[in-house]
Amino acid sequence: MGKAQAADRTVLVLHMNALGEAAFALPLLHALKHSDPPWRTVCVARQDVAALLQASGLADQVLLRQVPPGTRGSWALSRAVRQARPQVSLGLSTSAGNALLAWYSGAGRRIGYNYGGATWLLHVRVPFQGGGIENYLSLLPHVPASRTVSSYVGLLHVPPAAQAEADDLLARAGISPGTPFVALSPISTGKQGVKAYPPEQWAQVCRLLVARRRHLVLVGSHADVASHHALLAGCPGPAISVAGRTPTLVLAGLLARAACVVGIDTGPIHVAAALKTPCVVLFGSSDPTRTAPSGEGHTILYRGLDCQPCLDRPCDRDGACLAEITPEEITDAVEATLQTKASDTNPRGA
Repeated sequence: MGKAQAADRTVLVLHMNALGEAAFALPLLHALKHSDPPWRTVCVARQDVAALLQASGLADQVLLRQVPPGTRGSWALSRAVRQARPQVSLGLSTSAGNALLAWYSGAGRRIGYNYGGATWLLHVRVPFQGGGIENYLSLLPHVPASRTVSSYVGLLHVPPAAQAEADDLLARAGISPGTPFVALSPISTGKQGVKAYPPEQWAQVCRLLVARRRHLVLVGSHADVASHHALLAGCPGPAISVAGRTPTLVLAGLLARAACVVGIDTGPIHVAAALKTPCVVLFGSSDPTRTAPSGEGHTILYRGLDCQPCLDRPCDRDGACLAEITPEEITDAVEATLQTKASDTNPRGA
């Protein structure tokens, strides 16, 4: 009976613009899908994020949001959300465009946050808590739906074809199956100066890890190719960059194979954590009580200065919250993570 009624219970979920946001949304989507009767979920997301949502199996339909938005694409998306005929809309971002699209969809119950633009278009305004899984789950009682899980761990799946592509990419880079490697996500594209760890310190992290004979794989977008090249300039050992060569699900497959993932609080960290890969995470402007990776085995490096967290406010301390985390501290955390994982895998040391 529940599945037969699901078509009459459609919820529009808006917008997921980044990988981390999509990961945070997975427990929300899980709750909607496992309601009795279940909700049919129509998600609006960027193309790279859409692949992750589709692979989770928790989204019934994903509508693509064009970035940057164009007039033709915006009208097409508006028509598509209206044709979905949602009974409820959930706004996961605080933009005015998000609220406008919810209004245009015709949803009879528009739920979002009490922060941001055009909040007057919403029927229900929930206190905004600064992002993260709990921030999204706080919308559920107003749908209504009950939480089913509180973590994204285990909710993301890598399709076999994407995993095979990731394995082939690693093999062509000289990393044979079963060889432990550290994945490094050093650049926060689009958020330089807010979440960025100094490049010269990332370069030192690379040198220290290579000196310890660790295989190193840098991940990122096409925009990171030049910076990765500079970071690895002093690393004659087993260190490579795959920037620009990993579509979302191939990236997920690569992170699933990593022994440890290192980076700032951005999407690849949460994708890795969802796949149960231990992470070493540098927190600066964001709040680890809200957006730390879910699951076990992670190390959070956070100075806890009196100005933290500052979110997206301009920094007047030259990024001290991140700069004070030393490369030695990071590499020591990586070594401890690898040793713990090795002992868990082979508890008798055989």
